[in-house]
Amino acid sequence: MKYDKLVLLLACLLVVAFSLFQFVSLFITVNTTGILNVSSNDKNSTLSISQIDHQAKIIGTGKAKIRLKAGNYQISATDNGYQAIVSVQMQKNKTTSRNLSLPIAAKSQSSGGLFNKMPFLGPSAEYEIVNVVGAQNNVSGPLIVIASSNEQTKQAALQWIHQQGYNPNDYIIDYQTVQLHNYHYTNNFP
Repeated sequence: MKYDKLVLLLACLLVVAFSLFQFVSLFITVNTTGILNVSSNDKNSTLSISQIDHQAKIIGTGKAKIRLKAGNYQISATDNGYQAIVSVQMQKNKTTSRNLSLPIAAKSQSSGGLFNKMPFLGPSAEYEIVNVVGAQNNVSGPLIVIASSNEQTKQAALQWIHQQGYNPNDYIIDYQTVQLHNYHYTNNFP
């Protein structure tokens, strides 16, 4: 009987000690970390976080909440070849929120159809539309470059994209003003 009481007392002490350990650990964690709320305009984007000299870790899809130690971090959202990146400085006992914006084209698998029609040289070489991989305003991925000589030919290039069944506003577009020339080749020239 005495043995059973001793085992019960030891079990109770063990539960109390473990509970105290959990409470102290939670108290230390809460007082040395901050909360980061991350969201993306693309609910299917993969969210990840990284720090210098540390490998990136996936923290969610579309929306995530994570507790982090104070420090500087890079947060990214990726989908369909597009990536948006922002920096965040976490402070202990603070909640920080960041929203990452990917182009609407990242949400659509059909954007490849438009890219498959490029490069495209407009009538009389008034404009040229090409696709490249690049970055603009903290977003990287497939990028459309429209090279045109003036505003009118730029609008003609945007109209061509519309005529293909795509909305130019859904893409990252880099506009370049250049003078394009229409050369007609003859037998004596390449």
